[in-house]
Amino acid sequence: MTRHACRRDLPEPRVFAESGDFGSELDAIIRELMRQHEKFGDQSLTLFDWASILGEEYGEVCQAINEEHFDDGELGAVYRECTHVAAVAVHMAA
Repeated sequence: MTRHACRRDLPEPRVFAESGDFGSELDAIIRELMRQHEKFGDQSLTLFDWASILGEEYGEVCQAINEEHFDDGELGAVYRECTHVAAVAVHMAA
């Protein structure tokens, strides 16, 4: 079995982009943004700080992928960590 995405039930990216149907994924990212705001408050950080946080979150995605692949880990953990990466990227871009 190939493992290309944490959400195997998603359409191909081209179809995804044409349909604009990002509903549940964007909702998950927005919920994560809200959770981070509640936990950390206003996050007025430098780009260097954001890059460090993004790198740490990306490392957690890689760890979740390794655990799912090698240790019969939970695929949902990969999805959750991806939403963390996306939320941090949104903070950086804002």
